[in-house]
Amino acid sequence: MHKYLKQRLLATGLGLTAFGQSLLPLPVLAQALTPAGTQIQNRATGTYVDPTTGQTINVTSNQVTVTVAKVAGITAIPAGIIDTNGGSISTGDTLHFNFLVTNSGNAPTNIHFPGTTDMVSQGFNITGYQLDLNNDGDFDDANEAVQTGSFTTTTPISAGASVRVRVIGTVTAFNAGDVVSVRIGDTPPDNNSPDTQNQPSTGGGQDLRTDNTGLDAPVNGEREAS
Repeated sequence: MHKYLKQRLLATGLGLTAFGQSLLPLPVLAQALTPAGTQIQNRATGTYVDPTTGQTINVTSNQVTVTVAKVAGITAIPAGIIDTNGGSISTGDTLHFNFLVTNSGNAPTNIHFPGTTDMVSQGFNITGYQLDLNNDGDFDDANEAVQTGSFTTTTPISAGASVRVRVIGTVTAFNAGDVVSVRIGDTPPDNNSPDTQNQPSTGGGQDLRTDNTGLDAPVNGEREAS
């Protein structure tokens, strides 16, 4: 019975299912936006023939300069599940649910992460989380310790850069076929569809959202994902 249980518990992240320690597929992200503040200049030219003289005349318009506005954006995707004992998932095991949170806007922004009480889990007791703020692949830096409360970065995350999130806890599911899952963020329908990515922020406690820096607000407001 116990052996069967170890083979049948299902671990999921953001609504996707993975067996054991297999990694979840990552969706393709959109191309990077033009950086905020970029100036785009345009000047039209034309040539016509004066019908009275037959002379060819070249004309040039005034130069028009357009400044690219700040656009906020954020995505959150599953980035793998690790069973720390290296075996099959079973009751009492410590798991790491990893997520990759990316600034998909065109300007640096801070990011607000919900605390553990505002994360949603099934068959899993969340005990803390860590942030790989420089996305160097480890959680060893002084500011990357395990925490439980909500956290907003103070060093803005560059456009296109990511923060890896590790949610830590123990499996409480017991019955064969039980689902073990974790969700960060709250963007209905919370099913890992495109509708859960880069949506207008509601400012709720469960939100995983952008937090604008600087005087210029993003033209599309703050954004959230789950």
